[in-house]
Amino acid sequence: MQDRPGFYQGRHYTDYGIQVVSFINRGQFNQAEDLLLHLVDAVEAENQVEQIGVAPWYYKQLAQVYHTRGDYDAEIRILERCVQQQNTDAPGVVRRLRYARGLLQMA
Repeated sequence: MQDRPGFYQGRHYTDYGIQVVSFINRGQFNQAEDLLLHLVDAVEAENQVEQIGVAPWYYKQLAQVYHTRGDYDAEIRILERCVQQQNTDAPGVVRRLRYARGLLQMA
């Protein structure tokens, strides 16, 4: 059975926040990345149906994982993916994207 838009493994993406934070706090960045990639897909699928914009928190958490690894290219890509979503207003993501681009230029 396929998940409905906004769901991953039968649960709404908002049900995973504590698990994401737990992975990150324990330094389990591979697990956090894997989960967050699925959650970002769920967020975007919900936005395609509901047209209410995406929840930027999931993108920012994934950007932080990439930042921690020093993978500024991936950090920029996920932040750009967020700001490109229809009906999304995420000024904090835009600021972080500018910062990440600056880091990449200095690297």
